[in-house]
Amino acid sequence: RDPLHGYLIMVGEGTTQARMVLAESLRDELPLLRLILNAGGGGFKAQMKRADKSGARYALILGDEELAQGTVSLKDLRDSAVEQEQLTTAQLLERLQNQLD
Repeated sequence: RDPLHGYLIMVGEGTTQARMVLAESLRDELPLLRLILNAGGGGFKAQMKRADKSGARYALILGDEELAQGTVSLKDLRDSAVEQEQLTTAQLLERLQNQLD
Protein backbone atom coordinates (compact mmCIF):
# COMPACT_ATOMS: atom_id res chain seq x y z
CA ARG A 1 0.00 0.00 0.00
CA ASP A 2 1.31 3.45 -0.87
CA PRO A 3 2.39 5.62 2.03
CA LEU A 4 0.19 8.46 3.17
CA HIS A 5 1.34 11.94 2.28
CA GLY A 6 -0.65 13.85 4.85
CA TYR A 7 -2.81 13.60 7.93
CA LEU A 8 -5.07 16.59 8.50
CA ILE A 9 -5.50 17.65 12.11
CA MET A 10 -7.92 20.30 13.31
CA VAL A 11 -7.72 22.23 16.52
CA GLY A 12 -10.52 24.57 17.57
CA GLU A 13 -14.24 24.86 17.08
CA GLY A 14 -14.23 27.01 13.97
CA THR A 15 -12.11 24.70 11.84
CA THR A 16 -14.53 21.92 10.89
CA GLN A 17 -15.90 23.56 7.73
CA ALA A 18 -12.51 24.97 6.75
CA ARG A 19 -10.94 21.53 7.08
CA MET A 20 -13.39 20.07 4.56
CA VAL A 21 -12.81 22.94 2.14
CA LEU A 22 -9.03 22.55 2.47
CA ALA A 23 -9.14 18.77 1.96
CA GLU A 24 -11.32 19.13 -1.13
CA SER A 25 -9.11 21.80 -2.69
CA LEU A 26 -5.96 19.75 -2.04
CA ARG A 27 -7.56 16.66 -3.57
CA ASP A 28 -8.82 18.67 -6.56
CA GLU A 29 -5.37 20.11 -7.24
CA LEU A 30 -3.41 16.94 -6.41
CA PRO A 31 -5.46 13.86 -7.40
CA LEU A 32 -2.62 11.51 -6.41
CA LEU A 33 -2.42 12.94 -2.89
CA ARG A 34 -3.12 10.40 -0.16
CA LEU A 35 -4.66 12.42 2.66
CA ILE A 36 -6.51 11.33 5.80
CA LEU A 37 -8.70 13.65 7.88
CA ASN A 38 -8.75 13.04 11.60
CA ALA A 39 -12.31 12.01 12.37
CA GLY A 40 -11.92 10.66 15.88
CA GLY A 41 -11.93 13.96 17.73
CA GLY A 42 -9.49 14.26 20.60
CA GLY A 43 -7.04 16.91 21.61
CA PHE A 44 -4.01 18.06 19.69
CA LYS A 45 -1.64 15.52 21.27
CA ALA A 46 -3.96 12.59 20.58
CA GLN A 47 -4.39 13.68 16.97
CA MET A 48 -0.62 14.05 16.53
CA LYS A 49 -0.15 10.51 17.88
CA ARG A 50 -2.68 9.22 15.38
CA ALA A 51 -0.98 11.14 12.58
CA ASP A 52 2.36 9.61 13.50
CA LYS A 53 0.89 6.09 13.73
CA SER A 54 -0.76 6.51 10.34
CA GLY A 55 2.65 6.51 8.68
CA ALA A 56 1.94 9.84 6.97
CA ARG A 57 4.89 11.98 5.99
CA TYR A 58 3.26 15.24 7.10
CA ALA A 59 0.79 16.45 9.67
CA LEU A 60 -1.27 19.31 8.26
CA ILE A 61 -2.51 21.36 11.20
CA LEU A 62 -5.48 23.65 10.92
CA GLY A 63 -6.25 25.60 14.08
CA ASP A 64 -7.98 28.84 14.92
CA GLU A 65 -4.70 30.74 14.53
CA GLU A 66 -4.05 29.28 11.08
CA LEU A 67 -7.65 29.97 10.10
CA ALA A 68 -7.29 33.62 11.10
CA GLN A 69 -4.08 33.95 9.09
CA GLY A 70 -5.20 31.92 6.08
CA THR A 71 -2.42 29.39 6.57
CA VAL A 72 -1.86 25.72 7.37
CA SER A 73 0.92 24.48 9.65
CA LEU A 74 3.00 21.68 8.16
CA LYS A 75 4.93 19.30 10.40
CA ASP A 76 7.30 16.73 8.92
CA LEU A 77 6.59 13.58 10.93
CA ARG A 78 9.53 11.64 9.49
CA ASP A 79 12.31 14.20 9.91
CA SER A 80 12.46 15.80 13.34
CA ALA A 81 15.25 18.15 12.21
CA VAL A 82 12.78 19.98 9.96
CA GLU A 83 11.01 22.85 11.72
CA GLN A 84 7.22 23.05 11.60
CA GLU A 85 6.21 25.86 9.25
CA GLN A 86 3.14 27.90 8.45
CA LEU A 87 2.31 27.91 4.76
CA THR A 88 -0.33 29.51 2.58
CA THR A 89 -2.49 27.06 0.65
CA ALA A 90 -0.46 27.79 -2.50
CA GLN A 91 2.82 27.05 -0.68
CA LEU A 92 1.30 23.89 0.80
CA LEU A 93 0.19 22.70 -2.64
CA GLU A 94 3.69 23.29 -3.97
CA ARG A 95 5.31 21.37 -1.09
CA LEU A 96 2.93 18.43 -1.45
CA GLN A 97 3.34 18.41 -5.23
CA ASN A 98 7.10 18.04 -4.70
CA GLN A 99 6.39 14.95 -2.58
CA LEU A 100 4.31 13.45 -5.36
CA ASP A 101 6.94 14.02 -8.05
